[in-house]
Amino acid sequence: MRSSKLQYVIVTILILFVYSCGANCTLHAETREEFHKKYTVESGTPLSVKSVNGSINVSTWNKDYVDVFAVKKSRRGENDLDKVEIRVSTNGRLNIEAHRLTKRDHVSVSFTIKVP
Repeated sequence: MRSSKLQYVIVTILILFVYSCGANCTLHAETREEFHKKYTVESGTPLSVKSVNGSINVSTWNKDYVDVFAVKKSRRGENDLDKVEIRVSTNGRLNIEAHRLTKRDHVSVSFTIKVP
C-alpha cells in the first residue's frame, strides 16, 4: 500500500513538472531583433567592435562600404531586448558597440561585419 502511494506522488510530481515546463517553454520563446546598416569609410579606417555575450565575425569583401549586421536575442521577451542598444560612430574610426542600458539583462548580441 505504501508503494502505491509513493508511485502516485511520483506520477503527480512528474505530471506537474511536464505541465510547468510546457508553460515556461511557450512563455520564454526566443525573441530576436535585427540591426542592419551600411557605412562609408575611408580605406584604412580603424575598426572597434564590442559585443554582449555573442560572437563577432569580420570578413572582407569587394564592396566600397562596411556592412554591419547584428542580431539581439533574448528568452525574456522584447522588453529585455530594449535594455541593449547597438551604437555606431564614425569619427575617424568605426566604433560599433552593443551598449547595455542596465546592468541586468539576458541579451546576447552577435555581429557579422563585412569590410572593404
